[in-house]
Amino acid sequence: MKTYLGCWGVYDFTDNNESLFPDQVARENFGLSSDKQAHAASAFHNLRTPPPISLLIHGGKDILTHASQSIRFGEQIQAKGGAAEVIIFPAHNHNFVNPNNPVAFKKAILAIANLYRRGFQLDNADFTRLEKELDNLLSNYFPADQIKMEQLLGKWEGKTETILLLKEGEAQLVNNRGKPLRATYQNHGATFDIVSDGNSKRFYLRQDGRVIFSITQEGRHAGRKEIYTRRK
Repeated sequence: MKTYLGCWGVYDFTDNNESLFPDQVARENFGLSSDKQAHAASAFHNLRTPPPISLLIHGGKDILTHASQSIRFGEQIQAKGGAAEVIIFPAHNHNFVNPNNPVAFKKAILAIANLYRRGFQLDNADFTRLEKELDNLLSNYFPADQIKMEQLLGKWEGKTETILLLKEGEAQLVNNRGKPLRATYQNHGATFDIVSDGNSKRFYLRQDGRVIFSITQEGRHAGRKEIYTRRK
């Protein structure tokens, strides 16, 4: 193996107190209950010499598998004579490399391409076209700079609820059981807020007008985007 790509992984099960995964139940299910089992399953303690050229990607807000796992594993790879690049995306949580996070997605894809260029000595590889194609792909995934009220009107469907944005700033939040909750919303230009039961949540409109999203600010899911897709 010439190259290794690791994304938000656990690499040392013997030193993983910062992470929520794996908990005791998961350790038992995956055969990690004893110190000996945890050591044997940890890439950190079982690197070949020299290790492959490695790229480790992690979200700085990830507490399911803490970013310290990638940082320490990168240091261990280097200590064993290998080359390791560790990229921590401070604003993101777990499993974030997708077009809905366009800046992070582009940076990660270009870093992965460069990993393979180094690992397979593709010295003549030109990534100019790749970067242009990424820019074209991602152009509509950025938040709109200016939101018009008529762009918001209608039904927006998420995983756990549907949002109905009506005229005159009126709204409804409908949960998966069909129970509606009255709400209001206010457009601030580049963002808009929905208020229900005294709680306010900030939303963004994607440039293509097909998606609105909010970003969780605190807790276990801090940094994650909650996506709502326009429905007729």
